Amino acid sequence: MTLITTLLDQQCGHCWSDFWEDPMPIHRTTQAGKPAYQWGSSGKKYTYTAKNKSSQMRAKKLAIKQGLAVARRTGKTPEL
Repeated sequence: MTLITTLLDQQCGHCWSDFWEDPMPIHRTTQAGKPAYQWGSSGKKYTYTAKNKSSQMRAKKLAIKQGLAVARRTGKTPEL
């Protein structure tokens, strides 16, 4: 298991973006009135159910995975 997989699989209250520096611009946003996480300014928005911790962590995990895919495609290594 890689460090990245370990970080993604953790079910902690930390913001996963705390483990990364600027190359991982995950931010909160909204889509159709629902809260969401998004990688960068043009990535897909992953919505979640408000006040539902597991739904929120799932959405954040998907945004992180999208960012990792972008890093692999561009050849840039995310900073831990």
